[in-house]
Amino acid sequence: MEYLTGIDLTAPGPDLTAVTAALERRYGVTITIHDCHALLFGRSDNDFPGARYSHTHPYCADGRKTVPGWRTNCNRACGFTVETESLREQRPFLHHCWKGAIELIVPIHRKGQQRLVIYAGCFRDPAIPPPEVLSPEWQVRYRALPPLDRTVCGELGRELLLLGQGFLYYAQQARTLNETEISRGVQIRRFVMLHAHEPVTINELAAELHLSPSRAGHLVKERFTVPFHELLEIERMNRAANLLAATDYTLNEIAAKLGYRNEFYFSRIFRRRHGIPPGRYRKERRGETPCRSTI
Repeated sequence: MEYLTGIDLTAPGPDLTAVTAALERRYGVTITIHDCHALLFGRSDNDFPGARYSHTHPYCADGRKTVPGWRTNCNRACGFTVETESLREQRPFLHHCWKGAIELIVPIHRKGQQRLVIYAGCFRDPAIPPPEVLSPEWQVRYRALPPLDRTVCGELGRELLLLGQGFLYYAQQARTLNETEISRGVQIRRFVMLHAHEPVTINELAAELHLSPSRAGHLVKERFTVPFHELLEIERMNRAANLLAATDYTLNEIAAKLGYRNEFYFSRIFRRRHGIPPGRYRKERRGETPCRSTI
């Protein structure tokens, strides 16, 4: 019997990166992962693929930070518009961006909630000319994009659905690796992981555990040494630290992903937890590895 290498549960990042890169090579695409609630940071520094939180395909990336108005257009088209449609349809679809490029969009849902949005592209529709807003140079770049093949996109979409669910599975495994399935600590940790971005209270956790709120509160304090609301804040702030270090999301975008009502309230909580404002933290952490989860 010859055994092959699987995915290392203690540090799945390199394996998941390799799987994603293999899909990119096979289909000739660039894959971007929008982590809707910062779930893809586990308990170790290298659990999940980095550098996939912003669109790195040259047709998307070039000019986004240098040409006035382009970043706003990209955020509106590939951020708000796509994620709104993903919530509505909950199935793969093709998105035409404001520069005419086509991307395959694959929403990843679990337990009725959108967790990830995966983008793969870019393509062009040979029947559609480049948008008139593009300069002659960019119209040439548009025509150089590979033509869209809807059959191939359908196949890729199904593979990305499986890949996205795999990401979520290994995110959960990384946080509960050394716990038993029946452990109350595992149940609490999973609940916090899945709901930290929501306005949950000890009452919702108690219902999940089939305990009274009082007993659930005592259990959290006994297992994690802090009350439930602080456990939620620790998880949110760890995710915030990772997003600040690893992505270009604005403070307002990070606040929204973590369930805070605005960036000012988020900044106040972050400063209280980490001792410095999030903007300064980002500058100091650039180039370092993500924070470890402490729960």
